[in-house]
Amino acid sequence: MINVVEKNKVRDITAIGLMVALLCISSYIAFPLPFTPIMITSQTIIINLIALTMNTKNGVLSIIVFYLIGAIGLPVFSGGRSGVGTLIGPSGGYFLGFLLTVLVISLIKGKNLNFKKSIILTMFVGMIIIYVCGAAWMGYYNGLSFMENLKVSILPFIPGDLIKCVLASFIAVRINKIYGVGNE
Repeated sequence: MINVVEKNKVRDITAIGLMVALLCISSYIAFPLPFTPIMITSQTIIINLIALTMNTKNGVLSIIVFYLIGAIGLPVFSGGRSGVGTLIGPSGGYFLGFLLTVLVISLIKGKNLNFKKSIILTMFVGMIIIYVCGAAWMGYYNGLSFMENLKVSILPFIPGDLIKCVLASFIAVRINKIYGVGNE
């Protein structure tokens, strides 16, 4: 007979695997923009979903596993890219922002997650972390001025990211309500 601890481990491993798979798939839903090396992807939906539905340990592990499988050469990053060079290249700050977003949101979300709280967390915590890390890295990497960097790294993405935050929040609240996950 499987005890409760083993059952929870199986559930955790399954949830981590599912989120890693969703993150890999979301990397392929990407649209290049002619004026920036950053692609519009559906990754931020999954990043926010991970942060809102998983506990801190499992959320961070999901992101680390995603980075590791991409670093060893599997083409799981946006546009089918892979390798350590991708992690530390022009969009490396976004990778850092993904990890920090999952860490911070999963730590502060609390037990009673509702739609309004989810929206606030994803828009005003998660996206700000991702934008600051991504833009700072991009600006340093490419030697861009503050205004150039703002035009390339943040402004084009705000409308789509707001929609993705709403979508992730909508899904996360339903998942948490149905399965009671993310708050343990």
